[in-house]
Amino acid sequence: MKSKAVHLLVALVIYGFFYGIILYYFGEGIPTQIFWSQVFIFGFLMALAEVFVFDKIRKRRKKK
Repeated sequence: MKSKAVHLLVALVIYGFFYGIILYYFGEGIPTQIFWSQVFIFGFLMALAEVFVFDKIRKRRKKK
């Protein structure tokens, strides 16, 4: 369980950081509050997908 929590936090930071960079350079004058909320939401959802979905996909590929 501890491993998944750490994995979730690291993925949140990484995905949020890269999405924030993309929004900063390609976004058109987004207000600061909306910018940070979008970065956090996208990072959180991708982190959940990384921990619960992508891990299972990787494990299935290794079995075959």
